[in-house]
Amino acid sequence: GAVLFAALSCAMIWGRKAGLLAAIIASFSAALLIYTPYTLIETSQSFWITLLLFLTLRAFKKGGFLRWGAVGLILSFSILTRGNSWIFLPGIIAACIWGEAFRRHEIWKAALCILLFLLMTVLPQVPFALRNTVSTGKLCGPSTAAGAVLALGNTPEAPPGGRNPGTGPGPMEYPPTYKIWMDNEAQESIPHRIIAWAKEEPLAFAELTFRKALLFWDRHEIPNNIAFEYNGAKSPVWKALGIIPTGFIVVLALACMMAASKRILRQPKFAILCYFVLSYWAAMVAFYILARFRVPIIPLLCVLAAGFLHFAVEKFHQRKWRLFLLSIIAPLAIATFISYAAYELYRFGYESSVMRIARPNGVKVETPKETMLLDNGPNSFGSWSSIKLDSGAKFIKRFVIPKGEFKGVRLEISSYWESAGVAVIAVNGQSKEFHSKGAGLLDLDFNLPMPANGVFEIEAQRIDGDASLLADLQRDYGRSSVNGEILHGELVIRAWMEKQ
Repeated sequence: GAVLFAALSCAMIWGRKAGLLAAIIASFSAALLIYTPYTLIETSQSFWITLLLFLTLRAFKKGGFLRWGAVGLILSFSILTRGNSWIFLPGIIAACIWGEAFRRHEIWKAALCILLFLLMTVLPQVPFALRNTVSTGKLCGPSTAAGAVLALGNTPEAPPGGRNPGTGPGPMEYPPTYKIWMDNEAQESIPHRIIAWAKEEPLAFAELTFRKALLFWDRHEIPNNIAFEYNGAKSPVWKALGIIPTGFIVVLALACMMAASKRILRQPKFAILCYFVLSYWAAMVAFYILARFRVPIIPLLCVLAAGFLHFAVEKFHQRKWRLFLLSIIAPLAIATFISYAAYELYRFGYESSVMRIARPNGVKVETPKETMLLDNGPNSFGSWSSIKLDSGAKFIKRFVIPKGEFKGVRLEISSYWESAGVAVIAVNGQSKEFHSKGAGLLDLDFNLPMPANGVFEIEAQRIDGDASLLADLQRDYGRSSVNGEILHGELVIRAWMEKQ
């Protein structure tokens, strides 16, 4: 269904040949194919959104109460599938006003069309909203999962996306701040916490939002419970047919929006398509980035990709090579950079420098009884590295202590073990023995008096086994050192300071 309506939508904008091309690209899209057998809601939403675009374009072209009512009904179904489809509502209303009031000069008809559209959007959701309201004892919409999804991508220590590409299927990273926010959601809602954090640290919030915005267009498929290299390897059909990677589609789609940007006012149907794609991008940036979250918009990206190829052929036949270079090759080069290099360049080249400006004192999270500090970033899309833990090794970690009175501090030092072993570690003169049962992460916990200067001196007194401390090379505040030398990164250590 998504392939069909992508082709029909593309044909309405650029003609039948472009529509056929969109159908071919969508049919062989690796991302669209791999998720189909799992019947995820993202697959259903891809159908609803593509049908919604087609019906919106048709209503814009021909007008009429029934057509705009049908648009509202399909928007409602898309919202019931996932609530982020609300983002399409303002643009559809604008398209209705543009089509009915400005093009056909029927202002009252436009008002009635909008009223019917809104009615059809809301009515199918009412039974679900009523059921949720009764079940929760408070006014609710048709979905109750928004808080958890928002919190996962918008805490002060949240990663921009799910698991690191290439790590296979598995659980995502749920940092302690996520648990703190969710455990206290009844006292303070997640949206309120996000707004409060954005006001407290506007640069840090903007930086995380920028990372998510850039990651959406990245060529990598970000796994969660389904991973291309693992699940796809089991399917000979997918390996034979899923030959078009998302990165290729993204490059052509971005190039289309750049190359044809001057046509937006002259081609309102193209403007509607761009609105659908860019508004969905904004909706995803408000949460976090996963490959399967990108699936609902891929058929529309296929429409843009086909449009770019149509546009490129059109310019090629004009044989105006300077114009071809500026309008085709230049957007294609910029789009390729955005999808294939931009995020990695920022991540490894500039993120640590930007974070020194955006968040000079590291992460600080307040709870009723504790203040939590850390200078490292998340493991997902981070650069965690191991530092060999040998007997006699000395480390220093300094935190910027906020104002306030604290009774003591609970220090969590992250270590990684290749095998079972024993370690005797001293922090600020207090020694403690730790036992590793096998390969994996082990937190070295200490309850200590609160040092006034925020400095923790760590010494490996005895190490029996293959062990390492962890450091994040994407954070560099100059507050970590190893054997007297400044580490160009930050030790992965978390400090929980108990309030007076």
